[in-house]
Amino acid sequence: ANAAGRVIAQPACADPALASPLARNARQLFARFDADDPTALADARLRAFRTRVLPTLRRTLESGAGGQTILYVPAYFDFVRLRGLLADEDIPFASLSEYTSAKSVSRARTALAHRELPLLVYTERAHFFRRHHLRGASHAVLYGLPTYAHFYLELLSMLEPAPEAAGECTCVALFCRFDVQPLRRLVGDERAAAMLGGREESYVVAA
Repeated sequence: ANAAGRVIAQPACADPALASPLARNARQLFARFDADDPTALADARLRAFRTRVLPTLRRTLESGAGGQTILYVPAYFDFVRLRGLLADEDIPFASLSEYTSAKSVSRARTALAHRELPLLVYTERAHFFRRHHLRGASHAVLYGLPTYAHFYLELLSMLEPAPEAAGECTCVALFCRFDVQPLRRLVGDERAAAMLGGREESYVVAA
């Protein structure tokens, strides 16, 4: 229940998504960034992605076999900004949104499945409406936490190690204090409180 936007009463999250066996498919890192003003959240998230995620993402994409990555974006406005950033950084990618034509969707999915596409930028609304099961990626980056916890598990289930490359599948997720509700649905109340209030900025989560 929500009382005038001031008090929220909610049941404890006793069955977080990471309790599922599907969550064991990848090594998972949650990276917290600072955000004090909700009106400036989009800028803070983009800045965190550029400084903390993009350098590692670039190295992963340039590693060759096994570097294929799905970049999951919950909000369309962020999706538009990310495409501009990736283009400015000369990072090759394809995008899949709710507005992508069927022909372009097929082309992107085929290229990823054949590991010819290094990066696929994928919106939450595309997943909500189409439920694509993407093949060919070994890594996932979440620009923001999914609105629905089971989307996280569905993303993890898509990841598969490249046959010709040694290494594990990985998932990196950005979050801040304004993501408390989706975070608690993923990791549970106790762990969410520790991750939001802890001194560390990054948390490796074991299912």
